[in-house]
Amino acid sequence: MNDNRFWYVMAIEQGDDKHAWSVHFPGLPGCFSAGDTMQEAATNARDALLLYIEDQLERGLPLTGATSLDDLKQDKRYTGPRWTWMPAFLDLDELLGAAQRVNLMIPRIALVRIDAAATRAAQSRSSFMVDAALNAATLPPKRKAMFAEAPKKFAPALKQSKARKSA
Repeated sequence: MNDNRFWYVMAIEQGDDKHAWSVHFPGLPGCFSAGDTMQEAATNARDALLLYIEDQLERGLPLTGATSLDDLKQDKRYTGPRWTWMPAFLDLDELLGAAQRVNLMIPRIALVRIDAAATRAAQSRSSFMVDAALNAATLPPKRKAMFAEAPKKFAPALKQSKARKSA
């Protein structure tokens, strides 16, 4: 099962000769779109959903799944004969791209710590490392500098460890 797939509910308001079709994602505040035809509105809604999710990811905000349709139908803003409900599916792989296999050289002690932290977070090693790298890439400059200095701090200890192994 693909755990990168989310579903949302679109509330579609029927247009007419004077008004465009409008599409709202009630579970995603501020995510909406419109079009002169239902097809155009649905296409534009998909673009709006992708942009909304991309913005959430870039800002480090959590992604949420859909609110239940029964709950959404209680919202008075989306009631009446002009409104239709429709599911919208989003596969994050569309935004993130397919995963690529890479070779990394990682000190054994670092790998042990990474695996322990990944286990505590209920993540795979790969997922944990990607999350950590993305978090580090979005750190404020002071924190980035601190992480940049870390390899230098550990270099003497690693050299001593290698010297003991070769002796």
